[in-house]
Amino acid sequence: MRILSITLALVLLAAACGERKREPVDLATDAPGININGKEFWSTSVTENGQDRPVVDGTHISLRFEAGEIGVHAGCNSMGGTYTVDDDDVLVIDGLFSTEMGCEPERHAQDEFIIAVLTSRPTLVAGTNTLTITTPTITIELLDRELAGTDKSLLDTGWTVDGFFDPLAATAYAVDLPARLIFGSDGRATGFDGCQAFDIAYQATDTTITFAAAPSPDCSPYAVAFGSVLGRTTLRFEIQGPKLTLTAEDSTGLTARAD
Repeated sequence: MRILSITLALVLLAAACGERKREPVDLATDAPGININGKEFWSTSVTENGQDRPVVDGTHISLRFEAGEIGVHAGCNSMGGTYTVDDDDVLVIDGLFSTEMGCEPERHAQDEFIIAVLTSRPTLVAGTNTLTITTPTITIELLDRELAGTDKSLLDTGWTVDGFFDPLAATAYAVDLPARLIFGSDGRATGFDGCQAFDIAYQATDTTITFAAAPSPDCSPYAVAFGSVLGRTTLRFEIQGPKLTLTAEDSTGLTARAD
């Protein structure tokens, strides 16, 4: 009995010593697997071969992860696709679809840059409010959207349309001059519809916009699509940082970025 008691005591002592030597674990960064679902991140820095790679003035790279789908914006087109993160925290994207907006060469080049990075199977490192994307030559640091920037105001902000969405059809349009919108505090919406300038009355609540009339251009499919969205009875609107989304009851709509 005495031998058994001594043996049990030694076992418990060894276990206690083992517990004291265990290092604390940062669950945000060191736990296996990465939980980025339901989060949006904005870029804070980009480096290539150890050198700063500034983003185009007035833009940032934004990534949104939701239920296996990724949404991407780098200053010109809206992009998206499906994604997975493997056991080695590698981001796997089969391909990204993109709208076909006409933008200046610098913004197009930035779109192509982020597409190349995201489809190269980069490694992810997630912190409590941060995400780092790395390849052998590129590092992109991103911060949770809620900390990176505040939402723009609907009123008196210049909004440039950067994409249309329709769950039942492809909606990519090549354009020379994208549509623009400004919701004035006087209840007038002014802008450019892809063909000509317009000035129409609107009413807004905290979540919806109703236009008294709608532009009716017929100079291009793009302009027609823009007029069709604004012609719906009531549109839901959502603002996330510099992004405005207008959605009709049939789930079609458009997205725009603050100038």
